[in-house]
Amino acid sequence: MIERVEYLEELKRWKDMDLIKVVTGIYVNKRIDSKKKYYVFLDEVQNVFEFQKAVDSLYIKKNVDVY
Repeated sequence: MIERVEYLEELKRWKDMDLIKVVTGIYVNKRIDSKKKYYVFLDEVQNVFEFQKAVDSLYIKKNVDVY
C-alpha cells in the first residue's frame, strides 16, 4: 500500500464539515507493479471523460481487482 500521509491529513481537516468533498485520483496505471496485488475503488467514474477506457485498462490486469 502506498502511504499518503500528507494527503490523508489534508482530508482529515475536512472531515464532518457540512460540505461536499470531491476527491480526485491520480493515474495509477503507470504505478502498477506486476508483482503486487492492487484493489482499486472507483466512484462517480461516469463523470470522467472516456472513463470506460480507464476502467478497462485496469480490469484487464490480472493483479488488479476493480470495485
